[in-house]
Parts: sequence; C-alpha cells; structure tokens
Amino acid sequence: DALVGKILTALETTGQRDNTIVIFTSDHGYHLGEHDMWQKVSIHEESAKVPLIVSVPGKKPAVCHSLAELIDLYPTVSNLCGLKIPGNIQGKDISGMFDDPAVKVRDAALSSGKGRLLRTEKWALLDYGKDGELYDMEKDPKQYNNLINDSKYAEVLSGMKEKLKAKHAEARKDWLLRQEEKKLAKEDKARARQQRTRRGQGGLGLPAPRGSCVAVPRRQRTELAVGRLTIFLRLHHRRPYGQGVVPHFL
Repeated sequence: DALVGKILTALETTGQRDNTIVIFTSDHGYHLGEHDMWQKVSIHEESAKVPLIVSVPGKKPAVCHSLAELIDLYPTVSNLCGLKIPGNIQGKDISGMFDDPAVKVRDAALSSGKGRLLRTEKWALLDYGKDGELYDMEKDPKQYNNLINDSKYAEVLSGMKEKLKAKHAEARKDWLLRQEEKKLAKEDKARARQQRTRRGQGGLGLPAPRGSCVAVPRRQRTELAVGRLTIFLRLHHRRPYGQGVVPHFL
C-alpha cells in the first residue's frame, strides 16, 4: 500500500497523473485459515477473488458489482488508449463500467487452479472432475454449506455444469486458434530464413537503406553498413512472459 502511494505521488509531482491509467489488482487471493487453508491453495472465494481498482483520468469514482476476469484488462486498456482491440482474444472491454457502474459485462466468470471455478452472481460451482462443490453465494457467501449432493438443487447444478462446459470449450477454441496463428508465423519466419540462406546472404554485412533494419542471427557479432556509418552490435534474444522474441541492443 505504501508503494502505491509513492507511485501516485510520483505521477502527481511529475505532471503525469492526468494522462496515466492506474490499475491495482493481483493474480490471486489469499487464504488466512478459512476452510482450514492457507495462502493460494484453492478455488474458493478467498483464493480466487482478487481486488480490481481502476483509476482513469476524467472518470468519477464509483463501485461496480459486475463480474469480470483479469483477461478483460487488455482489451479495456487498449480501448481507453485508443488502440484497436484484436479480434482473437477472450477478454471483454469493461470500460463502459467507468461511465455507468450498473453496466454488466459478464454473467459468469471462469477461474482455474486446483480445479475449475464457475462463478455467477448467485452461484459458485467448484469442479474437481469426479466431485465438486456448489454454493449459494447470496445465502452462503463464506461457502460453508456445500449443496452439490442436495437433490433440491439438481437442476441448478446441471445448468452450472453446462455453463462450465460451454465456457471451457470457448476458451479451448480460442487457445487452439492462437496456437495455429503461432505455428503459421513460425513457418513464415522459417521460410524467410531459408530464402536468405539460399541467396548466400544470411542477412549479414549487407548495405541497408537509411532507417531500415537488417536481420542478424542471435548472439552473433557483426557490423551493419547504414549510409556512411558502420555499427557494431550484438543481439540477445529474450522471451518475456506472454511476448515473442524481443531484440535487446547491447
């Protein structure tokens, strides 16, 4: 909390607060003994639920109770920054909440860990494969009374299982599409590399038009002729989480 204050103070003193979106969240919750558990070891509410505070310049403070997933942050920030939202992502733009807190973006949220959690406003289904748990989040927000074996809630359980199955199928379909896109991109790079090799050039030591880039194999020292200037460089390829290969000039 102290560091959040220091960051906000730094934004204020440097004059950047009015053009900076600040997001406070976490990748998981935390058990403090609930259900005889400690730390992030379950898909119960205490472990799966996270804080989400978004401060956007020009927007009034408000509290929104709509369900959201962390994958919604990417399309939301993209829209707020005026960037195009890719069509092949699972996240939803929740920026409408900042103008109207009553906006509902999702009717259910999916989470996974030691099992799969489907959370609606009223129900929480914790699926472990062969068994599971079902809770009425309006009457039992602390999840003490497991209703999964209660015949009175058989219809509710069946509906939640169908929703979970559909959400899981949708997520897997999107994942397969992204894998196919990565495969095609990798094949395109391989073909381009083969073409350079056949020409006997390999992308090394070639005169390059001013302002253009020349491909260099990883971890190889070379020189590039750009106009009258010769540049010595070494490229290191690193793979940050969730990104492709990024060249770092040293």
